[in-house]
Amino acid sequence: EYHIKDVFIPVILGKLHVSEQLRKIFALPARMGGLSIANICQTAELEYGNSTLAMEDLTNAIYNQESSFNVDESKQNKVITQVKKNRQTFYDQYKDDLEKEISPLVQRQLELLSEKGASSWLTSLPLKEYGFLLNKQEFHDAISLRYNLTLSSLNR
Repeated sequence: EYHIKDVFIPVILGKLHVSEQLRKIFALPARMGGLSIANICQTAELEYGNSTLAMEDLTNAIYNQESSFNVDESKQNKVITQVKKNRQTFYDQYKDDLEKEISPLVQRQLELLSEKGASSWLTSLPLKEYGFLLNKQEFHDAISLRYNLTLSSLNR
């Protein structure tokens, strides 16, 4: 987590320091106002449970030393639905807890960032032919505008 918070995120922001509050916001999925940069210390237990659920049939087949394994697609679809539900529940609770810690202004900002389509530029492919490719400075500026941070290009 140290390398994510103190190395990776400052590089993508073009900033030297990332506050704890901003790190928590970045951990939210993009559709909830974050950057989908999960805090693996907080999500490890959830993802381990999801992995165990997804691999249950395969684990049983290996344990029982079965010579062949057939995937039950309807069961796998139910597992996928359950995993999505588990993640949604986790992040809904995470966002509720986060909203108790942040100011009303930041709460309003998260509300606006959570509106439909507000994060589509973050989750789309950076295709140059459609104008979706941002250079380093444009990306820093876009993230700064998204989170109401000082633009690094103004410091030059």
